[in-house]
Amino acid sequence: MNFMRIPIKKSLLGLSGLAFGALFLTLALRQFDRHQFEFALTTLRWPLIGAACVLYWVALGLRVFRWRTLLVELKAVSIMAVAESLLVGYAVNNLLPARLGELFRADYAKRRLEFTRSTLLGSIIVERLLDLVAILSCLALGLLLIQTVVNADRLTTFKVIAAYALLIVVLGLLGVRTLTSRSTFITERLSQKLARSALDLKAGLVSLNRRSRMVAMCASLAIWLFEVGALWMIFQALNITLTPGQALLLMGAASLSTLVPTAPGYVGTYQFVFALAMGAFGLPETLGVVASTLVQCFLFGSVTLTGLGCYFARTVFALRDRPVTDGLVNG
Repeated sequence: MNFMRIPIKKSLLGLSGLAFGALFLTLALRQFDRHQFEFALTTLRWPLIGAACVLYWVALGLRVFRWRTLLVELKAVSIMAVAESLLVGYAVNNLLPARLGELFRADYAKRRLEFTRSTLLGSIIVERLLDLVAILSCLALGLLLIQTVVNADRLTTFKVIAAYALLIVVLGLLGVRTLTSRSTFITERLSQKLARSALDLKAGLVSLNRRSRMVAMCASLAIWLFEVGALWMIFQALNITLTPGQALLLMGAASLSTLVPTAPGYVGTYQFVFALAMGAFGLPETLGVVASTLVQCFLFGSVTLTGLGCYFARTVFALRDRPVTDGLVNG
């Protein structure tokens, strides 16, 4: 019975992501101007697209470093194996709706890094909480720095988004605190198998300790600085210079939009947030759609192709390490 329920739930989650993506894409294209679109493509500065990719990949390298920093608190791991697992997970995350790739990353890394799936999920949760704090910081700082907004109603929308992000961070931190407490209240009420999984999850969560906390937080700061830089460079390629406040606000809102069920590659939600921001900044919404699509094609796309290449190379040349994807169903 459980075997059937889980795929159905994941299928419904995936379908909801596709539905959300279609809805937001429709909303983003309401003010679409074909002439602006064609002009943006003909004047696109391709070298700056390459520079954006470089900045984005530096951020990815820092993400590998941060994840390994957490995992080495539990046992020694190869940085190459960590990098491979992260890239494969991100690639699948870009292809599957509703961020189901995080589960795939834990399953793949289980074979490559020889951790339990629950422990890996715990470390991934820590990563996501660090990213949520960074997202909230981008939103708050962006709202603080923005001086002129053409459409004040849209700025109110971003304030609501920031409040939503703060709520998620608070709930996440409370959840982590509960799971990592010394109390055995939870495990005493679980079956032996579930209790073991809960302890493994706790082990992943406590990887953010006194030794790793400062390094992981500094790495997170650097990650988001490079990602904001990559976003700013994408707009420079479109001959648009965003202010620091605009870039921070857009990065925070766009990143937060990926936390809701989304279509593969965040199609729809990304276009909607970018268009919404352009309208607030007094810029053509069509350019927001173009910029978001460039991010998806060149930044996310480069990760997807590399991650899939790693996955298929592992499958073909190292069969003994092939990820067992049906583990996502069986637990």
